[in-house]
Amino acid sequence: MNAYVEFNPDVFRGKTILLPCDDPEWSYFTKYFAANFQRFGLKKIISTTYAQGAGNRQTTIFELNSPLYDKKKHGTRGKLFILTHNTDDSGLIDTDDIAFSGYLEGDGDFRSREARKNVVK
Repeated sequence: MNAYVEFNPDVFRGKTILLPCDDPEWSYFTKYFAANFQRFGLKKIISTTYAQGAGNRQTTIFELNSPLYDKKKHGTRGKLFILTHNTDDSGLIDTDDIAFSGYLEGDGDFRSREARKNVVK
C-alpha cells in the first residue's frame, strides 16, 4: 500500500475501503487502514466477516460490547464492522473506533453480493 501512497498521496482520499476478512479484530488489512485512516483521508472502512472463518469462532470485543450482539446469529451470519469517525474522544481515528454494525443476512462470503453492497452507498 505504501507504494501506492508514495506514487499518489491522494490515492485513497475520500474512498470507502471494503475489507472482507475472517475477523476484523485480527485482520492486518483492517488494522493498517484504521491506523492510517486520517493520513489517507478515508471516508469509511467496511470490514465484513465470514461466518465459517477461523476468526469467527470467538466473539470479538466489538461485537460483545454492542447492543446488536445476538448469540444465535454469531456462528451462522457474517458480521459488518464500520469505521467512519473517532468514537472514544482520543483525537485519533483508529481500530478502537471500529463499530460492530450488525449481522449480514448470509454467511459473509467475500464473493456474495451482500458483502459488497455497502460500498456503493
